[in-house]
Amino acid sequence: PGTQHARLDRLANGRDIHVCDGTPDEAWLGIVYPRSPGQDCGVDAPMDDAQPYAGACAVGWVNAGWVRTDAAH
Repeated sequence: PGTQHARLDRLANGRDIHVCDGTPDEAWLGIVYPRSPGQDCGVDAPMDDAQPYAGACAVGWVNAGWVRTDAAH
């Protein structure tokens, strides 16, 4: 994470993401997000041990200031 790296993707407002690393009070959040609407990323439940994501969805880092958490999902 950081501003010195090239942007890999742009997420539209309202896009659903899964926060998998970091907390809202940190500057950057590690995320997993569907490449297409309705795609199941398989990350809906917490894991006991941290591990790299190996699914079909996209991964990256996002500045926490751009993320609104919604506990309803």
